[in-house]
Amino acid sequence: MPDSDTAPIYPRETDNLLFFCDNVPTTKDCAAEVSGTETWKNVATLTGNYNSVELRGGQATALKFEKEITPAENSFCVKVIYRKSSLKAGERDDSDAGVEIITANKVTLKKLKTSPLHFRSYQVTLSWKKPSKIALHFSVPSGRKTHIFDVKEIIAYNGKCSKAPSKLD
Repeated sequence: MPDSDTAPIYPRETDNLLFFCDNVPTTKDCAAEVSGTETWKNVATLTGNYNSVELRGGQATALKFEKEITPAENSFCVKVIYRKSSLKAGERDDSDAGVEIITANKVTLKKLKTSPLHFRSYQVTLSWKKPSKIALHFSVPSGRKTHIFDVKEIIAYNGKCSKAPSKLD
């Protein structure tokens, strides 16, 4: 009988991906260094795992993933599935979240929009063939109420985002 406290694992073909983090604790690409507020927790649900952090006003956190992405083409796609909002439904989202792509000589930051009820997908095509790392940032300005940031999945693959790799799902 499976452990009732463990989320089901949905096997995926990942051989064609440069980076794959589904927030299952054993997924190697999910290894990350946390800075700032270190209150991230792994949440197991019927639809899979996600990492979650809850911040009060004046707090900030970052996850810098250890795995280096090495594209084989002149462009690659990074896709993040996330949810961010005020902790209380109906309150304005004052938080800031972003995806940072880091190379030896460049940092590219892309802001993430509010998504209060459902997980949202953000993807960006990066037009370079340089080793890169991914980091996620989340902060809540001083004086603001508690906000949440949940990250369900991060993937990267060769080519433009509109050209989804075969066997992705």
